[in-house]
Amino acid sequence: MEDEELVAYYHDIYGLFTIARNIFYNKKRKDKRIILEDFSASPIQDSGIHFQETLVQHEQAKQIHQYLHNMKEPYKEVFTLRVFGELSFKSIGELFGTSENWARVTFYRA
Repeated sequence: MEDEELVAYYHDIYGLFTIARNIFYNKKRKDKRIILEDFSASPIQDSGIHFQETLVQHEQAKQIHQYLHNMKEPYKEVFTLRVFGELSFKSIGELFGTSENWARVTFYRA
């Protein structure tokens, strides 16, 4: 993977997790089930597991899977190939018989 593609890949992943985190916090604020300040507690000392990180990761994964499930084609396929298959936009475009630019635009519209 080229440097530019690697940077774009990590930028895409970071953006996805940022969106998932914000969705989680917005939902919890709306539901008023938890107080966000309670998450600033120290980690569980015996096991070394950080409660907040574990909870956020679980909620993020759930939100991402839910979002992916509801995506329409070809957005779902392009997103899956880019994020999970780690394919370049050029490769995705070739798979669909279209251009690299089409793959990039479709990915960002997803």
